[in-house]
Amino acid sequence: CADLARFATSAAEKKALQKMASAEGADEWKKVVDASCSFFDLCKQFPSARPPLDQLISILPLTKPRLYSIASSPFYAPGVLDLTIVINQWKA
Repeated sequence: CADLARFATSAAEKKALQKMASAEGADEWKKVVDASCSFFDLCKQFPSARPPLDQLISILPLTKPRLYSIASSPFYAPGVLDLTIVINQWKA
């Protein structure tokens, strides 16, 4: 949030982003995390924060590979968890 706040042109949005990045805004940040908000969601919530592309790339969190997917439904098979796992071997 602090990185995104640097580019906010709205004083209110800049202040809100800076607060979320501080200890004082920990509860607000927890709500964002608990809601599984993405970086894109934050950009929509704070539209005045528009970093240039080169800066955006440097502040975006790295995307980690998804090693598995949960492919079960509690409605189809209650109490059962099915995992779908694909092994990828990447060539250097």
